Amino acid sequence: MPRILVVDDDPHVARTLVDLLGFHGHEAERAESGEQGLERLQQKAFDLVILDVRLPGMSGFETCARIRETIGPSLPVIMLTALGDIGSLRQG
Repeated sequence: MPRILVVDDDPHVARTLVDLLGFHGHEAERAESGEQGLERLQQKAFDLVILDVRLPGMSGFETCARIRETIGPSLPVIMLTALGDIGSLRQG
């Protein structure tokens, strides 16, 4: 069963994603910040990270960069954002 980490500080969005993923047979957990997400990734192996861009403290962009530094490019990361500007799209 694929293990998915949802990193989002919005409890409604995160709960919806975790419930939907669970409904489809995936094991999903939530982290409320980039720092908490990085801690979870050190504790357990995940197959995918769904990462919000706007997070308290460390942004999703910085969190993704740290995931790449510590785990490498083999862990897929899907970034979620309501930001539509070209700079944010390129940075992601």
